[in-house]
Amino acid sequence: MRLTRLLCLLLMAPAVRGADPLSSGEFRWTVGAPLVSAAKRPNDPCYSVKDPSVVHFGGQWHLFCTIRSEKRTHQIEYMAFDDWKNASTAPRQILTITNNYFCAPQVFFFEPQKKWYMIYQGPSPVEKDQIAPSFSTTDDMP
Repeated sequence: MRLTRLLCLLLMAPAVRGADPLSSGEFRWTVGAPLVSAAKRPNDPCYSVKDPSVVHFGGQWHLFCTIRSEKRTHQIEYMAFDDWKNASTAPRQILTITNNYFCAPQVFFFEPQKKWYMIYQGPSPVEKDQIAPSFSTTDDMP
């Protein structure tokens, strides 16, 4: 319970002004326009963006996320931009990892190996029509 409260406090701190939310029980959120929306692709309309993994590296924000479209249920999309105000106009690239289901990327740099890792859900190598934890690596951020 304490960890949950601490996590809430850390995540909410910028949005809360004045009172301590843990003692007052008051949380205040502000909502703005979406930073990134589903891409307009005439040949495969996209209708959602979810599961973001964000890395700031080399003066750029790198966003990896799951997208859902009419032709494919789950894919991973990548975009890079210098400022969040430019996120919605950043070029997008679908990372074609497999011809099957793949989604929910989490990206991090693993210092001992000097590699970037992307952990995601992908097709199980053992059970047909099942998903399993999968990973990909690269020596350099795109």
